[in-house]
Amino acid sequence: MRTLAIALCLSPVLLVVVLALVLPTAWGDEPPVAVVLGLVAMVGVGFASAEAIGFLTEPLTADVATHHDEAQRISLGRFQSAMMLRFALTEMPILVGLATSFVLDDGIWPLLVTVALGLPVMWFETWPGRRNGRKFAARLESGGVRSGLVDALGVG
Repeated sequence: MRTLAIALCLSPVLLVVVLALVLPTAWGDEPPVAVVLGLVAMVGVGFASAEAIGFLTEPLTADVATHHDEAQRISLGRFQSAMMLRFALTEMPILVGLATSFVLDDGIWPLLVTVALGLPVMWFETWPGRRNGRKFAARLESGGVRSGLVDALGVG
């Protein structure tokens, strides 16, 4: 799970490296303040969306998870699906910054702004650590069935 999170979070960095060769990098052409504020707001919307819907899941029930191994397998699958959703929600502003870099005549600046702000948000939301594991496990276990997710992630 951690390998997937690392691969996902490195993609915007690789995007910047590649596009630095394609897009003009005139460092004196900063984007207008309105563009920067709009991009910052988009990163905020991505973060808020990931927090609001990125941890939603149905609780485990005794009829679905009949024993501990099955509950853990189901929990890991649901966690990975939710992690991909949170990644997509936090990547959206970066992709908008990418498009803005091509549409506006501001060079690579819009992409740099969204990657600089969006990458830490993306890492925070996708890393399968203690916070995300416990938060998702609490949702899974709200039906009274132990998920084993925290143990499976090794973040106990």
